[in-house]
Order: sequence, then C-alpha cells, then structure tokens
Amino acid sequence: TFLQFLPGTPGRRWSQDLQGNAPVAVSGSTSFFTQMSPNDDRVIFNDLLAPEDRDLWVADLNASPIGSTRVNTGANIGFGTAAWAPNGQQIAYTADDRASRIFELYVANMQGTTVVDRQKVHPDLPATADVELGLNKIGYSPNGRYLAFLADALTDRLVELFFVDTQVAFPQPLTALSSTVAPGARGVDSFLWSPNSTELVYLADRDTPNVNELFLVSV
Repeated sequence: TFLQFLPGTPGRRWSQDLQGNAPVAVSGSTSFFTQMSPNDDRVIFNDLLAPEDRDLWVADLNASPIGSTRVNTGANIGFGTAAWAPNGQQIAYTADDRASRIFELYVANMQGTTVVDRQKVHPDLPATADVELGLNKIGYSPNGRYLAFLADALTDRLVELFFVDTQVAFPQPLTALSSTVAPGARGVDSFLWSPNSTELVYLADRDTPNVNELFLVSV
C-alpha cells in the first residue's frame, strides 16, 4: 500500500495497493503530514480545516469503508507533528491541547485506531516555550524505549535536545542532552538516533553563532 496525491484533489490523502486497484480516499481535506504505522495497517495524518484548525487523525487502511479517529483533543489550534512508536502501539505528537499556542509533547496509547489514553511526557511548559515542529524534531529510539524531542523549554528561543524513558511514568523532568551554547547561538536544529538506540547525533548551532556542526551524545 502507498499514499499519493491525485490531480484535482489538492492536499487529500489516498491509499492504493500495488496490485493497481482503484485508490480510496483516506482524508477529506487539505493535509500536510502523513506517516504509515510500522506494520502498514494504519496511517496518521492531519486535516487542515482552517489556518488555525488542524488535528491529527488515525485511519485503519484495512477497514471498509475507511474511517478515521482524532488523536489529539481538538482544543485550540491543534496538531504540530507526530511519530509512531516502533511497536505501533503509541503515537507521540505535539499539540496545544492544554493552552493555545503552547505546543507540548504527548503520547497516545493506541488499540487499533482507538485512543486508550493520552499522557503529556513532561511538566507544563511556560508560555514562552514550545516543542519544535517539523521533521526530525521528535522521534522514538529504534528499540522504542526512548523518545527524544527538541524544545526551547528551559530558555526562550534556545532549542535544546531532550529525551524521556518510555518505561518510566509520565510526566518526567526535562533532561537536556545538548551542551551549553555560545552567546548568540540558536541551539539544536535536528537529530537522528543510532541503530542500537544508545546514541543521538544532532545538528546544532552551538559553539559559533550561525555555524551548524554535528555532535554525538550517548543516552
């Protein structure tokens, strides 16, 4: 199964198998984010109903007809970005569920397309803070134990790399993995997990303002 855009249907998500059967619409409005589950039976995507009305949905690609369930609460602006856990049983996502325009990190425990519960992984963030939005801003380790994310949670406009242990109860204190940055530097831009889940490599403007370099840190 693969997902595609079709001419004449801007932003809609469609599912089609490789045997050439007719595509089936998954989402009904403009979308900018899509991610298949690890076993390819479900997909998460956003529906952009208005510039400040976007939510995260999950759909079962084996259902007929295909229906969808909202993952976030739907409060305020809504969804920012998301990632599947390797076991396909949790979805990490950012949303301003608690307070408008403060994007925080949540984990939704899933049973199929049913949200069993939602938990925020860290304490409430201040009004000046956000978990970063976009690709390579949140991500599970390959073994599924750890969840890393980028946020300006401790210092406004200084993005740092944090992680939590999914085997420990949420919320957990914020633990920064990135080092102290030079005055004027912006902090971490993106990161990737090592295949053995013991290290993170991250790109950061750290030692010299406006110069991005690669760094390696163990967890």
